[in-house]
Amino acid sequence: MTRQDRPQAEILQIVKGAKNAKGSKSLKGINGAGKIKTAGGSGNLTGDTRLRRLVFLWTLGIIFVDQLSKYYIVANVPLNDFHNPYFSMWNGYLNIIHVRNPAIAFSIGSGLPTILKTILFKFLPLIVLLYITYIVAKDRYLHKTQRVCLAVIIGGGVGNMIDRFFRPLGVVDFVDTDFINIDIDWAIFRYSMYRWPTYNVADASVLVGMIILVVYTMFFISKQERAFLLDHVGQVRPESQKSQDQNAQKNARKK
Repeated sequence: MTRQDRPQAEILQIVKGAKNAKGSKSLKGINGAGKIKTAGGSGNLTGDTRLRRLVFLWTLGIIFVDQLSKYYIVANVPLNDFHNPYFSMWNGYLNIIHVRNPAIAFSIGSGLPTILKTILFKFLPLIVLLYITYIVAKDRYLHKTQRVCLAVIIGGGVGNMIDRFFRPLGVVDFVDTDFINIDIDWAIFRYSMYRWPTYNVADASVLVGMIILVVYTMFFISKQERAFLLDHVGQVRPESQKSQDQNAQKNARKK
């Protein structure tokens, strides 16, 4: 049995157990070969080594482009020169400037004590990144699109983590774009925003990766498979299940 067949074989076992428990009823969204149907056809559950290598290259590519762009900005663009952008187009809709962010998105937490910043903005995100990396490396149920999205998110996260650990002034941000005017004044709450918070390649990678991941998971995967994936996040096939997978695969071939 190939590595790519194993997830489908185990799914077949789960479906078979569900049938035994419910009599003649079957689970919609799962075909007789043990594959789960998605909105775009049969599920593409893969653990292919070449795909994992490709995903790893996606992560490295995001980190490389992010750090290279930040290196160029630090070397060539004056810090905090908002009135004279290094580059501007579309009448100021898009500017290239140089600012530092010692906190997280939207500068949230910039006024916190140093010890809390270290815990919340360095070590906690590092733990989350390590966990996501573990899922991408070990989880054999993820679709190709999900793997790529998580790889892009990891690349963006690592790019900003490098800044947080090795740039004392904070994360390098340089893309400044216009935005709809927001001016909220409710009782004691007041918030105004006239331009989108300055961001970088890493920020864009994390945001785009998360949006595509959520949209794909919610609308391009069947409800049954989505529940199955959530129940088996990060799971690796134990060696004790090898014979069970082989038997399930033989049964699938007979059908």
